[in-house]
Order: sequence, then structure tokens, then C-alpha cells
Amino acid sequence: AQDLQLVTPLLVRAFGALDQRSVHRIVQETLSGHTVEDVCLNLLQPALMRIGELWSRRQMTAAEEHFASNYVKGFLFSVFHTTEEPSAGPLILMGCGPHETHELGSLMLAAFWRRAGLRVRYLGADIQESDLIEEAQARRPALVALSAMTAPRVRALTRIARAISRLPPPRPLFAYGGAVFVRNSKMQQRVSGVYLGDDAATATWHVRR
Repeated sequence: AQDLQLVTPLLVRAFGALDQRSVHRIVQETLSGHTVEDVCLNLLQPALMRIGELWSRRQMTAAEEHFASNYVKGFLFSVFHTTEEPSAGPLILMGCGPHETHELGSLMLAAFWRRAGLRVRYLGADIQESDLIEEAQARRPALVALSAMTAPRVRALTRIARAISRLPPPRPLFAYGGAVFVRNSKMQQRVSGVYLGDDAATATWHVRR
């Protein structure tokens, strides 16, 4: 990961210049020597965090920040859709809780899990409670996994966990993650379910076991 740390400032600069060609070249070159997971965790994620810091200090524009996140989102969707999944095996429904629009963390996890050979259905941002419970009843997944980024979104996850626990057996396991639980570990006590861990690599390790 050391060399990826050296590449990160170059990627941040390319994003700041809205230079799609350079961004693409940097990402493709790093993929030739690293796994997708490594590039996501040690290049794309740190680059986005740095861009977020620069944006908050007004050293980067909102348009530049959007360009970067949309590129990463496109990259993750491409990984997700081009990775073949098994035709059988336990089904996982995953996405973001109600009113949660920040989906990069959840999408990264979906891509990692599909690459780990799991049957994943990615439902996207802002999934409403009633829709999710309806899908869980109809499709009988083994696991429902949702993410939340901020404290106000945790209450909805608590309600969903409770609703899932009331479903007739075989009911799915409920798992959750997201930045809010990393920042404040006490939040984990509010949700009855399996906490997936502080990053996508840990969450992938947990779900495979």
C-alpha cells in the first residue's frame, strides 16, 4: 500500500483538474499491480477523504468533489456489474437506510462481496423501510445489510432491525455499518444486529464467516 500512498496526491490533483484521462490512467496503472480491494481501500478512499477535507477548507469546488465521487461510483458499479456471481447460494440484500443518500461505502461493500463469491442484490440509496421488509418477506434473503453515515439515520436502522426480527422464520440476519458507527462506537448498541466492522475489508471477512 506504500506506493498507493505516493500515487494518492497525483489522483487528487487529477480530480481537481477534472482530468478524466489522467484519473483513468492512474487507476488502470495501479490495478495492474494491485487488487481491486487494495486500490479501493488504499487509493480511492484516501483520495476522496482528502478531497472532502480540501472542499471543507474551500480549496476545492463542489463540482470537483462531485466529479471525484461520481468517477469512483462509476468505477464501483463497473466492478459490481462485471463480476460474475454464483447462480446459487445465500442471497444478500444490501443498500443504504431510509433518507441515506451517501452510497459509496455501501456500493464498495457490494462490489467486494460479489468479488468474494456472494449473491448480492444492491438496492442503492434511501431504501424505505416498508419496501425493504416487503422484499425480505418475498425473497427470503439470508442477510439484509444497510449502511448509515450520520446519527439521525440510525433510528431508522433500529426500526428496520426490529421489523426484521419479527418476520416469520426463516428470517434474515440483519447487519449494518457506516461512518457514524466508526466515529461513535456507542451507536452500535442502538441497533440489534451484526455490526460489520469499521471498513469494507473487515466487513467482507465477517460476512464470509
